[in-house]
Amino acid sequence: MRGLIRILSTMTIVAASVAAMDAAGATTYAVLNIKSEVVGAGDLAGLTDYLATALSEALPQGHIYSWNDVEKMLENQAKQQTLGCDDEKCLSAIGGKLGVDYLVSGSLAKIGDRSLLNLQLIDIQKARICSRVSQSTTGDMGLLVEQLPDMVKKLTSPQSQGDTIILPRAKNHPVGSPTSQTAPRKVAVSHENMALIPAGTFLMGSPKDEGDPDEHPRHKVTIKSFWIDKTEMTQAAFTAQTKSNPSHWKGNNLPVENVTWQEAESFCESQGKRLPTEAEWEYAARGGSAAKFPWGDVAGRSWEYAWSSVNSGGRTHPVAAKKPNTFGIYDMIGNVSEWCSDEYQKTWYSQADSKKPGGPDKGWGRVCRGGDWSSDRTHLRSAIRDFGIGDYRRDFRGFRCVDDADSSGNDGH
Repeated sequence: MRGLIRILSTMTIVAASVAAMDAAGATTYAVLNIKSEVVGAGDLAGLTDYLATALSEALPQGHIYSWNDVEKMLENQAKQQTLGCDDEKCLSAIGGKLGVDYLVSGSLAKIGDRSLLNLQLIDIQKARICSRVSQSTTGDMGLLVEQLPDMVKKLTSPQSQGDTIILPRAKNHPVGSPTSQTAPRKVAVSHENMALIPAGTFLMGSPKDEGDPDEHPRHKVTIKSFWIDKTEMTQAAFTAQTKSNPSHWKGNNLPVENVTWQEAESFCESQGKRLPTEAEWEYAARGGSAAKFPWGDVAGRSWEYAWSSVNSGGRTHPVAAKKPNTFGIYDMIGNVSEWCSDEYQKTWYSQADSKKPGGPDKGWGRVCRGGDWSSDRTHLRSAIRDFGIGDYRRDFRGFRCVDDADSSGNDGH
């Protein structure tokens, strides 16, 4: 933190302001305030100003609106909207209000001793993220500031190569769809210990005479092929990357738990992957079955496939110790519940679009799926929904990562 303050205080921060000359004909870019829960508002303001300056230097023919400019241009209601705005639809609406061609937004997160800065470029006309770049560092956050100009060059020139990492977006995109059409990824994404899930259509939710109100109405969802971790993220894998282990029960082959949604998302992004959408999760958990449970309609068989209140002894157990489902995935039900990328809304299923099955723009928290070691058998159903506050830690909650299938054709379509 001291390094970040030191560098920002010694750099000449010249925020890109509204040009006195007529900007007609120039491509316009607006910079939104970088979001973070790990640094103060003053440091974020300085970092956001420096981002605008870096954009001005990288795009001399463009017209850059700094966050200060954006605040003046937006009404109070629209400014409040930007605080929780991080998906294409919402960001594109902000860009439409501003009348710009592109928006640049960012976030700064910390997992263990690693800091991760994410930037994304949103094409307002197409209402989509056209490129995304991330840079991580260990120790002094100030090192990220030094990398900002190079990150901006990567962000605005997606085909170039360099030391930065270009990653897919993490939430609310059409399920299983490619997240970046042009941007290469510096991270070599490994699909070892992942299962390739075939494309298909399934019935999401529960029939009228079953389940909880938020599982209705049951509706068709079409999923594109994707990869998913065969097991819940282990403490060994999480610790190797983050140099930290927040888990209550310790063990290399135990699932990591007590992780926040932000930590889970950042971990997956650092691997060039993402958290699953709620629809992807249920599709993978069902394994092609429309029954109550992945193994059928008989609750009594849960002991073969899941760690729950019936057999867990009140704690987590090593991953892959029970039978896998028909997709070859372990512990989708029980052991620890799993973070999904979507916001949670109780009535979302009544609004969901089968052709655009990403989650809602706003919700009460983040979706969690699968039950856990403390769940009774009625809470081990494939369709049951739950949610958690993103920054809360629970010793029954973990995660696994997914990746979009290879667009070269080796994707199982």
